[in-house]
Amino acid sequence: SPQKLQSPEKPYLSPKKESSVRRNLLGVIGSPNKVSSIVSEISTKEIPSNAVKQGLKLPYKYRTLTEIFRAIDTVSQILYNRKEVITLVKLKPAVEEMLKKTLTRKHLAQIKYIYPNAYDFRQEKLKQYGNGIRQEEWNLVVIPNIETTENMTSEILLKRRRKLYETLIELVKNYHNEFLLSLNPPMIIEKDQITRWHPEFDIEKVPDIEESNIPQTPVHEKFTTGKEVLEKARQIFNCNTRMEQALAKLKAVRGTAPLSEEENPVPQTSILKGIPKALLEKVRQKQVAKALVSMTRSVDKDKEVQLYCRLPEIARFTRSVFVSEKKCVLQLDMVAEKLGNSYRCFLNKTEIEDHLRVISREIPEWLEFHEKRNSVFLKLNKNADLSVVINKLEKLAKEKSEF
Repeated sequence: SPQKLQSPEKPYLSPKKESSVRRNLLGVIGSPNKVSSIVSEISTKEIPSNAVKQGLKLPYKYRTLTEIFRAIDTVSQILYNRKEVITLVKLKPAVEEMLKKTLTRKHLAQIKYIYPNAYDFRQEKLKQYGNGIRQEEWNLVVIPNIETTENMTSEILLKRRRKLYETLIELVKNYHNEFLLSLNPPMIIEKDQITRWHPEFDIEKVPDIEESNIPQTPVHEKFTTGKEVLEKARQIFNCNTRMEQALAKLKAVRGTAPLSEEENPVPQTSILKGIPKALLEKVRQKQVAKALVSMTRSVDKDKEVQLYCRLPEIARFTRSVFVSEKKCVLQLDMVAEKLGNSYRCFLNKTEIEDHLRVISREIPEWLEFHEKRNSVFLKLNKNADLSVVINKLEKLAKEKSEF
C-alpha cells in the first residue's frame, strides 16, 4: 500500500503549556505560607477599635475633622513617599478635591491641639516656579511624624487615624461625664462601661476643639508712599497730639461713670409646684436607672431590644398577609417578601425570618414553622385574638428594654 503522507497541520500546532509555567498573578507571592501571611496581614487592618465596637458616635464637627485628617494623611503619604516637601499649597487643592470641603488653617490648628504629635509645622522660604520668574516665598511646611522615616504605609495611616478617633471619643466622654454629674441626682459611671450617650445629652452642643498655635507667615512691611512712612514713624515714637489727649480723658470719664441698675428678674413660677417631693424623687430615680441601663447596654443587647420592639407591628402585618391570601398556611419566602414591602424600614428576608422565628418561639400557639419538601411554611392560627398577641409582644418588648 502507498505510504501515508504526514498531515501538514501537525508541525504547526502550538506546544502544550504546562501548569508549572503559569503566570503568577500575585507577583511577589511564591508560596502558600506567604499567601497566608498576607491574608492575615490584610485582616488585621480591618480590626476596629474599642470605641467603634462600642457604637459611640462623634458630633458632626468632630467627624468632619476626622475626615479631613484622613484626607491630609492620604495626600501626605503620596508626597512623603516621593520625597517631596509637603506644603499647605500642595495639600489644600488635593484635600478639597477629595472631600469637597474647604481646608483652612483652623483645621490644622485643631488637629495640632488634639493630636500634637501628628505633624510638625514650620515656615520655610521655598522657590516658586512659574510665569518665567524664580522667586522665594514663605510656605507652611507640614511634616508627618512617623516612627520609620522610610515610607508611610497603610498600617501607619490606620494607627494614626485610630489614635485621633480614640482621642476625640475620650474628649466627648469627659463632656458626657460633666453632664452626668450636673444631673439631679448626679450619676457616676466608669468611662469604660459607657456604650451609649445619655438620652438627654445633646452631643452636637459640645464645645469646639481648641486651636493650637501654627507658625504664621512673616510679614515684611513695604512703604510705597510718604504717608505710610510718617504713620509708621508716629507709631514708633508714640506722638501724642492734643486731640488724642482729649479723647483719652473723655474715655477715662466714661469709664468711671456709674452703671445703670439692672432690673430685678421676675421670679418664675415652677411647673412642679404642688407635686409631693417623694414622688418627684421616685420619678428622678427611675429616670436615672433607665438612663444607666441604656448607657451601659451592649451592642448585642441593643439589637435584641430593637428586634423585640418591631415584633408587634410585624405580627400585625403577618396576620394581614394571611387574611389577604385567605389561607392558614403560606410559604416563608412569600410572607417575607410581602412583609419587607410593607414594613416602614428596610429589612432583608433573613432579618424578617429571625423576627418571625422569635414570634413563633414566644407565642407558639399563634404562629408555627413547618418544613415540607425542602421548603419552609408558616401556619397561622386565625382564630386567636390579635390584640392578645400584640399585648403579649409589647409586654415582652418593655421587659427587654428595662433590663
